[in-house]
Amino acid sequence: MKTRGLFFNRHDLYQGKIGQIMTNANSKRGVHLDCLKLGESPERAYEMASKSNGYDFLIHRNEHGALFKGGWLQKIAMTDVPLLSFDFGYFGHYNSFMVDFYLRDMSSSINLEWESLSSSVNWNAAPKYIQDYRKISIDKVNSFRGSLIEGIHLENTVTIWMQWNTELLRKELFVDGKRLPQYAWINLIATKIKALGLVPIIKMGIVDHSEIYKDTSPFVDSGVLMVCDKEAVAKSNPRAFFDKNANHKLIANSKYHVLLCSSASNEIVLNEKPIIATGRSWFNGLDIFYEPKSWDDSFSEPEVNIPARNKWINWWLSRQVKLKDTDDKILEVYNMAKTFLSGNAVIDYQI
Repeated sequence: MKTRGLFFNRHDLYQGKIGQIMTNANSKRGVHLDCLKLGESPERAYEMASKSNGYDFLIHRNEHGALFKGGWLQKIAMTDVPLLSFDFGYFGHYNSFMVDFYLRDMSSSINLEWESLSSSVNWNAAPKYIQDYRKISIDKVNSFRGSLIEGIHLENTVTIWMQWNTELLRKELFVDGKRLPQYAWINLIATKIKALGLVPIIKMGIVDHSEIYKDTSPFVDSGVLMVCDKEAVAKSNPRAFFDKNANHKLIANSKYHVLLCSSASNEIVLNEKPIIATGRSWFNGLDIFYEPKSWDDSFSEPEVNIPARNKWINWWLSRQVKLKDTDDKILEVYNMAKTFLSGNAVIDYQI
């Protein structure tokens, strides 16, 4: 009999990816996946999973394993029904998926595996598409060393990487108990960078969205250069300077990088550059990136913890797969979750 899993999903944005995973899985033998109607609650999913002939596990989309938490999700995580999450992969972000499971407190299973992860990386054991991605990234970054953007030498710059919004900002960095809008987050960091005698540069994301061109860009302090590598973003943001090679130029030449939890960190990691991270994600508390605890921090250049970064890379090599293999990874992670919930919290780590 097939292992049975049930997706639940409240956001139309994720429905297409869920459909792709289900179609692929249900054409094979290992696992059968169904999905609740769009918008049905985690409570309904738990009711269906807890029946005697119900589903073996529940799975939902969660960004950085951290955006959706609490309520019925927390209640499910405290039961014996395995609760899994999926997101895009890390290396070659939009061309792969990752699968994880929650511990009782809804933290990631990375915390369970951390001590057993190797602090060195055998890249030859990585899937070929990741090896190729790594080589292309390193080669491109090296090719842009010494490059300028809009006539600016970049060796004394610090890149601030934008996202859609600051929904994933860590609570320690709220102001007066409130989450900062993205423009305020940018302006605070830019001010700190200037106080260090350095030059902030804003790297905009790839999405042409009103949360950027309406709610963020117009309120970023004047005089701070905003750069994008997508023409559509430049067209909707009059202050944006378009440079199709901006990412690799900035990674090659900026002194260090500040972000919430952007997936752009993957190429920064591959090129061993310093990162300050202010958001919630799988990496929290593991010294993978420097994580300031308050706005009293200077936001100066941090050291790079290579052993921790290598553990981080190895965890991702164990978690992300191409679409065609997502069902196998779901089944593998489900079995890991079962092992954890049975009381045997030691999980053998393998690539």
